[in-house]
Amino acid sequence: MPDNNLREIFFNLAENFVKSFTGSLLDNAKERVHEIIFNIKREIFALFLMLFGLSCLLFGLIRIVNKLLNYIPGIGYLIIGLIILLIGLALNIAGRKK
Repeated sequence: MPDNNLREIFFNLAENFVKSFTGSLLDNAKERVHEIIFNIKREIFALFLMLFGLSCLLFGLIRIVNKLLNYIPGIGYLIIGLIILLIGLALNIAGRKK
């Protein structure tokens, strides 16, 4: 009879320890996941704003080049598009060397 009580007490202690350990581990993991998701959302929003700003900047630059070189229609789009393409290719080639 005393062995059963001792065994039951030990089992309850072990069960409570495991429950508290896994509970705190899950709480920490949940908190960390929420933190990471918040950071990802913030970075995506910032990237969206930067891309929108860049597109407005490029569109304005295109219109300026079109106004300056008025004798050839659409030349601003061609020049700025070519510059963006060359920058993209240079970044792509530079990224491959790593």
